Amino acid sequence: MLQALRLCKTLGMRWSDAVRRADFEVYGIVQPSPARRWAGSYGADGSSATTDLGVLHDIDGAFVEVNTLSSRNRIPPDHRLRLRIGRLLPGVVESTGGSIELPLRLQIDILPTERSIAVDGETTDFSCVTVGGHGWAGEATMGDGSIVEIFASEEVPGLTLTSLRELDLLGLAV
Repeated sequence: MLQALRLCKTLGMRWSDAVRRADFEVYGIVQPSPARRWAGSYGADGSSATTDLGVLHDIDGAFVEVNTLSSRNRIPPDHRLRLRIGRLLPGVVESTGGSIELPLRLQIDILPTERSIAVDGETTDFSCVTVGGHGWAGEATMGDGSIVEIFASEEVPGLTLTSLRELDLLGLAV
């Protein structure tokens, strides 16, 4: 993802440009209603075609990121799982209260779970993981082959996602 972001910056592409060039739906949370929503990460391939777009949400103090990966984004599933686990590790370290000693010795329980989340009015099963009980991350493949990833700092009951093509994407804080 970092390489894709660097490529976009090299190509002079902004998040709003990436949205316009996306040939896939971009998803975000509509329920519970986010207090704030920001433009997140984005990436492109060598031909400047958008490969992924992220939207960040603040829901009652919980931080939730929703990334949509184009079907062209060919990161293998096991590698995506390792990346999701890695994204959750800072929450485990923060849970120590800031007083850590190196080498850091933590026992981390990685628990696979399933969650059903409404996406565009349809119940969608997300394959999820929690790490040490701090936050969760999940993914599901949409009908067009794109993948929706969710990273949540804590539980947010009643998550509902929708395609943001209908909303004013360019009104996001970028």
